[in-house]
Amino acid sequence: MSPPREPPRGPETTLSGVVERILWLDEETHFTIAELAPEAGEKVIILGNMTGLQCGETVDVSGHWERHPSHGPQLRVRTFSSRLPSSVHGIRKYLGSGLIKGIGKTYADKIVARFGVRTFDIISNQSGRLREVDGIGPGRAKAIKAAWDDQKALREVMVFLQTYGVTNSLCIRIVKAYGQDAKKVLTTEPYRVCREVEGVGFKTADKIARNLGLPTAGPQRVDAGILHTLEELEGEGHSAFPDEGLLEKATELLEVDKTIVHDRLRKRAPRAAPPPREGREVHRRLDPAFPRHAVRPADHHRGQGRRMGPDPRRLRLLARAGGRRDDGAAEQGHRPHRRPRYG
Repeated sequence: MSPPREPPRGPETTLSGVVERILWLDEETHFTIAELAPEAGEKVIILGNMTGLQCGETVDVSGHWERHPSHGPQLRVRTFSSRLPSSVHGIRKYLGSGLIKGIGKTYADKIVARFGVRTFDIISNQSGRLREVDGIGPGRAKAIKAAWDDQKALREVMVFLQTYGVTNSLCIRIVKAYGQDAKKVLTTEPYRVCREVEGVGFKTADKIARNLGLPTAGPQRVDAGILHTLEELEGEGHSAFPDEGLLEKATELLEVDKTIVHDRLRKRAPRAAPPPREGREVHRRLDPAFPRHAVRPADHHRGQGRRMGPDPRRLRLLARAGGRRDDGAAEQGHRPHRRPRYG
């Protein structure tokens, strides 16, 4: 067993330089160990979650130094941003990394030898000129252009996310879930993230949305807050909850006027509930945007460790599909042959 590394210490350090080598990459978590050639000084080792880091890129990294018992000082990266290399050496290393489909080390050398520092501009805006390079025909030129556009879109998404305070680890999950559509999802429907990305809750999605400038009392935020409140109540063992109690909890979470939450609840529950049965709280059934409905507080089943009501994950999937199920069908994972009637 190797001796433990010393924990990070001292003030935060910021470095800028060119990524010379990728020493280790975990494709699942994007944890990366790389060799960085700073603008001044000797090469250093950097490590951390650095999504999309490639050889030849110029990066700005911030973090704390730590000492590995075998490999010496290393910078554990807290934040990083990257930009395309501007030198011929950096461009050649970047293209030769295999990042762009259709370009290996041999073609990278040929392309950079032909176009020099204008290489990236040629690929982006005049990709037909790639055919001037020996061995590149129409098919390869088209594939290079398509791969370049895909990588460019991914880079733009990452820069956009980091601009609004999204951490590297969260960037990974969001990009993995939405790919090139991540920017569109966050700017138009940011609260989808807390429903669809594992490990992201309402408070995290709310922070992103508010950084983007979405209104505090807007319908999207209020609806997401109500849904989060329902899921919290379900986690406490309830298969339902009185309307007034739901209203109080959602209002406390959202920190908005109670009438705003009340109005959204009314709009999302268009049908009146049936008369309450003996021993039950008054309840209403909500449309698929709120895939839980209030029936009654948890009873003795809670003490026996039994979950009441359908699996919330299946219901969330159903809500996104825009359909409904009765509780029995949801539990068995089957769609009913006819639409159930409520009320």
